[in-house]
Amino acid sequence: MMRPSTGLATLVLTVGLAWSSAAYAQQATAAAAIDRFLVLNATDQLQSAEGRDLRTGEASEWNVPATGPLPDRHDRLVAIGEGHAVARVLARPPEGDPIDLYFYLKEAEQGWRVSAMRTLALPPFVYMMIDQLEAQTSRSPDEDRILENVRLVTLTDAALRHWFDENRQAIDSLVEAYERLPSGSGAVRDDGATPGISAALAALHLTQISAAEGGIVLVIGGVMDNSVGLMRTASPPPMSPSEYIWVEPLADGWFLFRTT
Repeated sequence: MMRPSTGLATLVLTVGLAWSSAAYAQQATAAAAIDRFLVLNATDQLQSAEGRDLRTGEASEWNVPATGPLPDRHDRLVAIGEGHAVARVLARPPEGDPIDLYFYLKEAEQGWRVSAMRTLALPPFVYMMIDQLEAQTSRSPDEDRILENVRLVTLTDAALRHWFDENRQAIDSLVEAYERLPSGSGAVRDDGATPGISAALAALHLTQISAAEGGIVLVIGGVMDNSVGLMRTASPPPMSPSEYIWVEPLADGWFLFRTT
């Protein structure tokens, strides 16, 4: 049997050790961890040794080579406490609207790892409703209101930020009118029960305004606990995989939020 020369054997060993070290390289930052995860996802390597080593918690149970077509870089990353962070990733499905995904990361002795993923979970009938209403040759005022609201609910964070900027004056006027109500008035919806304020909500395609979270909360909409909206507060709620999955500052104490 022919054996490799000492030099060749040393080279093979060196390359092998280098590959092993790279495969299990510790990710020193949350940003490095999520971007390495996305690179592995793009090449269907989440079930490789490195891909499995890069995940922890519920993410370690993802038994797929990739989570779908995603970019290879995150969009925004926020620290949410000692050793925890959340990264936003904008997914662009080949057939469908863009959607924001929120990947949670955790730091351990072995470096940063992906621990969970959340998004605004809307059932398929929401998108079917949009398609059906858009396909109609004529719509009633109620159908127009529903369509505009659902379109707003399904926008990305970036698009909602743009919408907020464009409608800031009307939003501030709505809040001022709500704050003039008697103390303890509670939530007001877009159902016409509170003239003026209900109409302002409907004009903005919002569903509810209330005093909550130490300030004012405007609900755009959603399904059950999966909601998206705006809040004006000095103390925004913390982000977590279990309730407020994303909270992003907009301007002057205003925040965009998503829940699950």
